[in-house]
Amino acid sequence: IANENVLAPTRDIMPFFLYLMKSIGYGRDKINMQEVQRLNNLLQSRGDTFDLVINQESTAKTITNHCLNAGFCELIVDRGIITPIRDELPTDPISRVYTPYDYTKPLVEATTLPHPDEIDGVEVEYVDYQTGRPDKLTYLLPTDEGLRIESITAIGVTDRVKAGRIAARHRRKQFYGRTTFRGGTALQAFTSHYLDVVGL
Repeated sequence: IANENVLAPTRDIMPFFLYLMKSIGYGRDKINMQEVQRLNNLLQSRGDTFDLVINQESTAKTITNHCLNAGFCELIVDRGIITPIRDELPTDPISRVYTPYDYTKPLVEATTLPHPDEIDGVEVEYVDYQTGRPDKLTYLLPTDEGLRIESITAIGVTDRVKAGRIAARHRRKQFYGRTTFRGGTALQAFTSHYLDVVGL
């Protein structure tokens, strides 16, 4: 990351992300390098890597998303700057509180209740680093019976523990992310960014 002119084989996620962006014409002046460096330090400390053989045609966006997803990250464009962002425990305080005076439409809270036919388990497929062969594992919450399993693929992930974490996050988002809030503002919401923690 320190020198964009130095190319070397790597399993790290952020250097490969920068290489992809450069290969399609986006220089570092178009990328949030501060966030890239922060995420690079974090992902290296966690041991998160991206191991994938690309032997068929694809798009840069698809490969970029596969690469970032291996570290629980995703790609956004924030104020015109390409930014990788990670859904993680926030360390900053609440960035803004929206009061009833800020809304042009009433704030509506909606909660989806569990139903008998919903998914109650996740099976993740990954390629084992030691054997080079596909392997699978199943993640269940304590209340899951495993009767309706959703199958996902951890692309670029070659470690069983990492694949299990991807399955766990996927299932927990399904189970716990049932409440949404919807409202409208004039221009106030432009002061917030994607995944900011705000008060309602």
